[in-house]
Amino acid sequence: MLTADRMAAVDANAAALGVPRKQLMESSGNAVAQVVRDHVDPDGRVVLVCGRGNNGGDAFVAARFLAGYATETVLLGEPEQIGTEIARENWAALQDAELPTTVASDTTDIDELGLDSADCVVDAMLGTGVTGALREPEASTARAINAADTQVISVDVPSGVDADTGTAAGVAVDADHVVTFHDTKPGLANSTPKSPSRISASRRPPSGSSARVTSSRAACSRATETRRVTRATTASCW
Repeated sequence: MLTADRMAAVDANAAALGVPRKQLMESSGNAVAQVVRDHVDPDGRVVLVCGRGNNGGDAFVAARFLAGYATETVLLGEPEQIGTEIARENWAALQDAELPTTVASDTTDIDELGLDSADCVVDAMLGTGVTGALREPEASTARAINAADTQVISVDVPSGVDADTGTAAGVAVDADHVVTFHDTKPGLANSTPKSPSRISASRRPPSGSSARVTSSRAACSRATETRRVTRATTASCW
């Protein structure tokens, strides 16, 4: 298992060993897209709700891999607020490919996303490096995602959930599936669910080959009642 601090160290070590962060993001986005394909028919509508960091960048990549689907990639905030160069490059790649994108700058934009009509919502707002209660517009977006009658796939950890403890300081996304990277996070594996579910681990090197093993039975806990996480998939670039 990897804590949030150890996760940051793993990414840094990967870069030092010659695996660029951009390649890590490409692999992560591919893993997210594969889980979407596992659960959504090819003609399904997929809304990817993205933050301005690398968690959102993973979903930008996933949207490219899902080009055959009816995707809509939603950025919470303005493009110039995207925090890392590789995430900015992948946002620009969506524009170059003329894939559907939406900029949601306030809660009114969030209300107009039509999440109820989606076959799947990908939660890529915040990852393991963020703790504490969600701020706006993420908090309102999490409520909108939870209110939608559709399945939810979270990237790395459900937004609003502490990756180390599995608890939430306020509202958090209620994910049906979690795609987590490199290794299972303690907050996903060490919580006490109402009913158990399986966590699978997948090692995905840059070549695209993968192996999958069942690791443990667990689910994400929340400060409030939530849906059960039915699968977490762990992806790695080596």
